[in-house]
Amino acid sequence: MRLVKRQAAFLFFVFILSATTQVKAIDKNAVENLLVKISSNEPDTQKSLDYGNLARIYKFQYPDSALYFANIAYKIALENKFISGEAYALKYMGEIYLEMNHPDTVPSFYYKAIQLFESTNNLFGIAETYFVLGSFHYQQGNYIECVDLYNKSVALYSKLTPTRRIHYILNELGSIAYHQHRYHDAEKYYTRALAYDLKQKDTAMVATTLNNIALNFEKQGHSEKAYHCYKLAYRIGKITHFNDLITSVLANIGKLHLHKQNYPMAEAALTTSLLYFDSSNTSYERTEIYEVLAHIYLKNKDLIKASSYLDSAAALLQLHPIPDLKKKLMSLCADYFEQKGDMKHALLCEKEIVAITDSIDEINRSKMAKATELRSILKHRETEIKKLSITNREQRELLQQGKTGFVFLVVIALFITVITIVLYVSYRSKSQINRELEELNKERNTLMGMVSHDLKAPLASIHSFSELIESDQNNKLSEDQLVYNQYIRQIVDGSFEMINNVMDLSRVYDKNIQVHKSKVNLAGIIQSLIQSHRFQAAKKGITIIGENLDQNYHPVLADQMHLKRIAENLISNAIKFSPPNSKVTISLHCLGNSLELHVKDEGPGINKADQLNLFKKYQRLSAAPTGNESSNGLGLFIVKELTELNGGKVWCESEPSSGATFKVSFPAK
Repeated sequence: MRLVKRQAAFLFFVFILSATTQVKAIDKNAVENLLVKISSNEPDTQKSLDYGNLARIYKFQYPDSALYFANIAYKIALENKFISGEAYALKYMGEIYLEMNHPDTVPSFYYKAIQLFESTNNLFGIAETYFVLGSFHYQQGNYIECVDLYNKSVALYSKLTPTRRIHYILNELGSIAYHQHRYHDAEKYYTRALAYDLKQKDTAMVATTLNNIALNFEKQGHSEKAYHCYKLAYRIGKITHFNDLITSVLANIGKLHLHKQNYPMAEAALTTSLLYFDSSNTSYERTEIYEVLAHIYLKNKDLIKASSYLDSAAALLQLHPIPDLKKKLMSLCADYFEQKGDMKHALLCEKEIVAITDSIDEINRSKMAKATELRSILKHRETEIKKLSITNREQRELLQQGKTGFVFLVVIALFITVITIVLYVSYRSKSQINRELEELNKERNTLMGMVSHDLKAPLASIHSFSELIESDQNNKLSEDQLVYNQYIRQIVDGSFEMINNVMDLSRVYDKNIQVHKSKVNLAGIIQSLIQSHRFQAAKKGITIIGENLDQNYHPVLADQMHLKRIAENLISNAIKFSPPNSKVTISLHCLGNSLELHVKDEGPGINKADQLNLFKKYQRLSAAPTGNESSNGLGLFIVKELTELNGGKVWCESEPSSGATFKVSFPAK
């Protein structure tokens, strides 16, 4: 029997060896060495591990072949009662099914592998499986489960021989906290990673962690600390010839200078970073640098250099389409065409931005739906696996307990059963009603999201085509046609506002608004909004004036997207209720520990009776929009809700015929 097995193994070896000569992406030497070992007289337990390693090598390029090898490894381990071999084979199967895009089947393999590793006290195997299971949850967006598993993995790795895996996991944990705006937690993880790197005297990893720490400092507004860490990381990268890190660090330094509006220093750092690019750098990073350089040249009105970098970014995005970078590129192109006076192409870019935004929103909604569904499946399966994980030894220990303990458990069980039945009967109808209401609520939210998405795209197209018709010099529109065309845009703008307000109102009702507070530059947001609203104001001859926006204010501790929505609603309202050829003044004022935003118009003002109902939903006030714009009575209600969620307050000061000033106050840090 053994002879037949050897012959089969040898024939299989010859077949695979001939196949590997045509596969450049696979390490041929590693495959050949493993197949030579398999065809030799090594123990079956080692054969199981070797087949497992073949599966590991092949899983990325040829997952079907990898799965074949993993099954052989599992079968050999099972026949020889080699528990660690079974566990490793199951772990590889989980990784392969993930590559084959079957995420719902992956966790069961990992949990079974952990159970087997635990039975043999294989700490390294447990740590490795916790790590890959954590990485799986990270990819699926299940960050709570990911953080728990990563922490378990680090705790086990710390008891074993030092490994770079600890550095990687701690930096991943820091990145999760960083992207969730939990900068204090991110700093803790990065500090632990740095201490580990220093202890191991791993200079390359020290530089990587310093770069992450600098990014975290920058997000908290500590520019000097960030710059100091970037410089340290850069020096270490130069000493160790760590080119891909040097590129990242220089790019980050350039962005830091850009944030401070130091354009020459930003340009110098970014252009230098391009000199260190090699094959290890991602196309994402290179595209981002091209776009930042284009942004700098557009700020300096250097359209020739800006065009060169925009073309370079576009060429990379043709090869590797990345939605968020493509959206940023379209925004820069719109700015470029606007500076050239080519409004037709600028409007086409704006239309493309709307389409990309909708596409990104659709992808995010799909990911969230899949993550929710997968989380439910995983919890159910994890519960089932844990129920089956009681070992024979534990069962024997339970059976050896005395009769007294057994009787006591029976009494307790009967008591719990009676209580459970009583509670079940009492609350059965109420639970059923709650479930039905939850299902109806989910269906309503899904329907609203679908309707919102399906409406926005055609409305954006109508708006863009309307502007193109009016801006095209070849179209000789009559005065009536111009009026009708402008009326079309007013209807579209009103519809956009209604969709956004209804979606915000739905989130308020469901208490589904997530608040991610960070230190935000409010002045920067206001300057950006003034720029984006200038066309809307110009149509009514209204001048938007920004006051006190160039001072060095302390950042505001709030959710950046919420701040933008609050300011956007107030500015839009001021334009809507201001008479033609008037002014809207937007200013910032630092009062004690607070920063106040004032939006003042020259409209008809608001009487005392209306001020009592100003921030209530669906309120129709006596003052009407001056350009026949629509008003649904939700904008100020949403402003109040978002402001209070972020720890601020909003109020209005006005007298009839004297305009109105809306004021929002936030704590400054």
